[in-house]
Amino acid sequence: MWLPTFITAPAYEVLLSFSLASAFIGAPSVEENHINRHNVCWEAGRSYRKLRCMRKIKLILKCLFAVFFVLAGFNHFINTAFYLKIMPPFLPWHLLLVYLSGIIEIVLGILLLIPKFTRMAAWGLIALLIAVFPANIHMAVNHELYPEYSVTPLWIRLLLQFVLIAWAYWYTLPVDRGLRSNQVTAA
Repeated sequence: MWLPTFITAPAYEVLLSFSLASAFIGAPSVEENHINRHNVCWEAGRSYRKLRCMRKIKLILKCLFAVFFVLAGFNHFINTAFYLKIMPPFLPWHLLLVYLSGIIEIVLGILLLIPKFTRMAAWGLIALLIAVFPANIHMAVNHELYPEYSVTPLWIRLLLQFVLIAWAYWYTLPVDRGLRSNQVTAA
């Protein structure tokens, strides 16, 4: 243990006895306290770097997710015949529902990029994905009506719906939720 030269022998003995006594009762010594403070600061810095990285990744993926829905929404107007064909017969107003779902996808995709509306838009996308699920089920179950598509991709599309719902749910959560629960302050 390094001590300044002005500390006298009796003072050094007191410090040494304190270190020995603290070691005996299980309390950290002066050196251990310094090391622990250093580790806490280093861990907090590492957590902050992880948080910054996670925020960047989440932002990039949110932009991709939003673009996906905006383009899919426009596709309802460009490729209307495809969407009309996959509408389950038990649903009324096929054309209106195709256009309405397209508009909703565009609006929610844009709102997802506005921080004030991100959570609301994510919940809206979850609701939309659940609402259009019957059309995807209809398409997979009645695959003979769609001979231009293989059966396997139709069933994979159903599974993809759950991935999209989970992806949208991610944007209902705050980014720094994990840091707050593990946050430590250096004494």
